[in-house]
Order: sequence, then C-alpha cells, then structure tokens
Amino acid sequence: ILEHHAADAVPLAPDGEPFRELRPIRSFLGAALERAERRRTRQERPIPLPWESVAAQLGGGLWPGMHVLVSGTGVGKTTLALQAALHAAEHGTPVAYVGLELDDLQVALRLVGERAGVPWSKLYLGQGSDQEHAAAIDAMADLEKLPLYLETGKPGGWPASDLSKLVASMRAKHPESGPGSLPMLVVLDFLQIIGGE
Repeated sequence: ILEHHAADAVPLAPDGEPFRELRPIRSFLGAALERAERRRTRQERPIPLPWESVAAQLGGGLWPGMHVLVSGTGVGKTTLALQAALHAAEHGTPVAYVGLELDDLQVALRLVGERAGVPWSKLYLGQGSDQEHAAAIDAMADLEKLPLYLETGKPGGWPASDLSKLVASMRAKHPESGPGSLPMLVVLDFLQIIGGE
C-alpha cells in the first residue's frame, strides 16, 4: 500500500525515528583513501599479536573493529585474551582489560604468571617455589611500566556506558598524532555479563 506524504514530511524508519540524512559517497572517499595511504606507509599499523600465523590471517594483527572470541567453557579464552593484551602493551599499545568475572587478584596473577613463565595457579595457591616467586617479582617490575589498565566488575554489574568512558579516559592519557597512529585495545571478558544501566 502506498501512502502519500506532504512535500515537507520527514520520512520515518520502522521504529518511528526520522531517517538519517543520506550521505553521498563523495563525503567519505577522501578520508578513506587518506587512511589507506597511512596504512600503506606504515604510519598506521594494526595491534600486534603474539602469534605470527594468526596475525598473518588478520592482515598483520588486529585492525580497528570488534573482534569476538567464542569457544566453550574452560578452553582458554581468558588466557588467550590476556596473552594478546600483554603482547600489545609490551609493544606500546595502550590496553584496558575489563574482567567481569575475575577479580583484581586473579587478573594480576595471570598477567604476572604469563610474563614470568610461572603457572598463575601456583602463585594464586601459594605453591610457587622461591625461584618462581623471584621470577614473579621481576615480572611485576616489568608489568608496572606498561600502558596496561584493569577494570573489574562491580557488584551491581558493569554497564555498557562505562565502556565509552573508559575509552575516552584512555585516549586522553594516550592521544594520537594522527588518525590510527596509536590504536588502543580493550579486552572485554566477557560480553554476556555486562550489567544494566
């Protein structure tokens, strides 16, 4: 069924909101080609990953966007995410790890264990040897120098709006010299348990 509208009527989307103004392709082609040139000249690079074969499959690392890691329970998603976060931070990428099911102690010991080459569970359970504890102390000194930030869940939940605040705070602390010159990595572990506003 066709409806007739007045000449000055604003077209509405199915949700009742006005349609966004149409953007002609010419309005964003120039900026897109400038970014492509920045990538070609290596002024803009992806976030590095510790696994060469995975990085190669993704065009060199993590380019801007949302990357989702999906798997069953207990297969190592958090370990993989923390390894990627640690590697990126060691290469100068500002990183925020948002751990919604782990507390500060667990995240810290996982990172220390990863950096020290000591199973984090040994540190957590107090079963590390004198040598492993010394390696953990050395690792802690290295980790303290990295642009690595931690946010953990709150009793009432971690609302999605906190993500934009976190990113704005990180960008204020780590400004870019040009578009894409200093990418940031935010690891959200895990998406399904973000709380309500």
